[in-house]
Amino acid sequence: MDLAPILRPRSIAVVGASPRSFVGRVALENSRSLGFGGRLLPINPKYPEVAGLPAAPSLAALDEPPDVVLIQVGIDRVLEVAREAAAVGARAVIVPGAGFTDSGAAATELQAALRGLARERGIAVVGTNCMGFVDLVSGAAPYIGTVPPYVRRGRVGMVAQSGAVVEAFVNDGGRIPFSTIVSCGTEAGTGLAEYLDFFAADAETRAVLAFVEGFADPGAFLDAARRLAEADKPLAVCKVGRSAVAQAGVAAHSGRLAGSARVAEAALRAVGAIICHD
Repeated sequence: MDLAPILRPRSIAVVGASPRSFVGRVALENSRSLGFGGRLLPINPKYPEVAGLPAAPSLAALDEPPDVVLIQVGIDRVLEVAREAAAVGARAVIVPGAGFTDSGAAATELQAALRGLARERGIAVVGTNCMGFVDLVSGAAPYIGTVPPYVRRGRVGMVAQSGAVVEAFVNDGGRIPFSTIVSCGTEAGTGLAEYLDFFAADAETRAVLAFVEGFADPGAFLDAARRLAEADKPLAVCKVGRSAVAQAGVAAHSGRLAGSARVAEAALRAVGAIICHD
């Protein structure tokens, strides 16, 4: 899947945006503060406007499909909204972590249903249980944390399965100049390898950071890492889960198996990745 129209969108809809909800409002405010030139579309039938922007009652009421839909509703409505997004022709949905955890039967069922929807309708799913993304190239920031004004545009791409790690880099004081920062969460749809492929082809990115808890598709990740090496773009990887305690922490946080740290490091070195131990 070509992720450029998703990570560099022309329009962003936020379903569940409201004047009372920080998360439902901040994704609009982030994009506006970064100078996003596309359309920002709050979706809520209860309010005529949100954050100074005119609101629509539903995705179907928009005059054209949005590229990206951030879903900020209760877990019981997420799949319904994702299906509506696919029906109106949206390219991607973002399912952040607010409102539910990444464990338990309801979350597991939702992830499986979203995977099925992605396969059937060709819509990208970012998340679940993620922070969204921040693209410094276009100013698009459907991101559920506050993006500070000192975030600096540059040529470093980043993808992380941990939202807390993404937050640390977004708030690092501008020390690293970023192109695009992605919080991929549990990868119900779009995975690490697809983001690495995006960075490998992206003219705005010259190096990549990846924070990895576990590999859903190790072969695809390694193939994408090779493509980064072929593009002469360094890939630095922090693969956590080296000790038994850390592996248990990964399983508790994401439900993933961390796997053998020695095997993972050997495979990553074989494709030219730089291993980071902290």
